Amino acid sequence: MSHAVCRLLMAVSVVLFGQATRAAEPPAARPQLPLRLAAPVRPKQLPLSPPSPPFRYTEATHGAGSLKYVGEIPVFTLQGTPEQIGEQTAVLAKEVLPPLLETPKRIIQQFGLNYDLLRPIATAAATSMIGHSPERFRAEMDSLAKYTNADASLLYVANSLTELRRIGGCSAFLVTPDRTATGEMMFGRNFDFPTFGVLDRYSCVMIVRPEGKHAFASIAVPGLTGVISGMNDAGLALATLDVYASRDGSSMFDMNGAPLALTYRQMLEECETVEEARALLEKTPRTTWMNLACCDRNRAVIFEITPKKVGVRDPEGDILRCTNHFMLPDLAVGVRCERFKTLGHLVDFKAGEKFTLEEVHRCMHSVHQSELTFQTMIFEPASLKVHVAFGPGPCTQKPLQVIELADRFAGK
Repeated sequence: MSHAVCRLLMAVSVVLFGQATRAAEPPAARPQLPLRLAAPVRPKQLPLSPPSPPFRYTEATHGAGSLKYVGEIPVFTLQGTPEQIGEQTAVLAKEVLPPLLETPKRIIQQFGLNYDLLRPIATAAATSMIGHSPERFRAEMDSLAKYTNADASLLYVANSLTELRRIGGCSAFLVTPDRTATGEMMFGRNFDFPTFGVLDRYSCVMIVRPEGKHAFASIAVPGLTGVISGMNDAGLALATLDVYASRDGSSMFDMNGAPLALTYRQMLEECETVEEARALLEKTPRTTWMNLACCDRNRAVIFEITPKKVGVRDPEGDILRCTNHFMLPDLAVGVRCERFKTLGHLVDFKAGEKFTLEEVHRCMHSVHQSELTFQTMIFEPASLKVHVAFGPGPCTQKPLQVIELADRFAGK
């Protein structure tokens, strides 16, 4: 790619990231909250989306893949080679992929930018970045595109959105075994993002059993080959959270890295522990600033990621909270997030008592961002369970549906 195109892409990134950063300014401080279902915490000016009409997938099977409901939650099971997984996704999700593949266009247009002008630039950047990831991921996307009769470049861009956008504002809350009522790790996570009228409607759990790799569950939408929230059959769980500033002097976008969402999938396919995940993350070229909340059955950390380094933040006592900023001294640029403070207040309120799953759920509700919070979940790595609820937001006010993963990972 020419230097001129690279400079133009950087300028576009500044426009997107800068606008989103201003939009993510936290609201004014509020008093300490008790551990209960709390009032919304919603940043002003963040672009929202109109309510989405109800939708229900059509249950089906295709080859070794299937789509079935658990309660109100659609669960895909995909397995085999990359080509087979791509084909199964395309056939089982055929009714939703066309509108989902329009999402990158909607994101670009959200900021008043010319999509037709930017698409070839974003495509070139995404294609370059995907070249730093294992080839099997591109093969899966190409297969999905083939059986959807779609342009594969749309999938490349969609799976690079971690790098090419900054309009999210998620929260994570990890409680180590010593502080839970079950004696097992609990990992709560809200995914906060404009839905563009589709992301909440088509949210699902995807059980993926890649040939020769660890099986994993991804909480996502069809077409997302990468992972933004997930857990594997070894109990390694992770979730990504946007970051808007770094002190280490690194660029906010380095296209010489691999798309982070694909790196996170690689971690779930190849790693079993936090230490193994860290080693893979450190050796893989990274594209941007990001927090990655990560735990196995015994240890929880926040990886504070930049193109220059991977910092590791350990729990405060037995609790680890994370929102949209770095905390390590050599990376942090001010901490003004009210959601982060609220989670701290809730920990103080518990005064050393153990957290139940219901209380972790209530903690996540206390930091929801109204319409933006269209996915919420709690991972239990030891028992291989995930408890989920989907939008329209705030979905934290809905009861959680448990998905038992152990047998699904084993193909039973």
